[in-house]
Amino acid sequence: EISRRVAAWSPAAVQMGKRAFQPCTDSDFQSATRLMGQVMALNSATDDARNGIAAFLKGERPEWVGR
Repeated sequence: EISRRVAAWSPAAVQMGKRAFQPCTDSDFQSATRLMGQVMALNSATDDARNGIAAFLKGERPEWVGR
C-alpha cells in the first residue's frame, strides 16, 4: 500500500526527499530543518510542483514529468 502511494507522487519530489533523508538523520534538529527548508525551496521550483498546483486548482490529477 505504501509503495503504491509513493509511486503516485512526483518522481522529482521523491528523489529529492530520499537524497535529503540520510543527511537529516545524522544532523541536529536545526541543521536538519535548514536542509529540509532548502530542499523544499528547490522542490517548489520544479515543473512537477507547478503541474501539481495547477492540477489541484482544477480539481484534476497531476501529470508528473519528473522535473
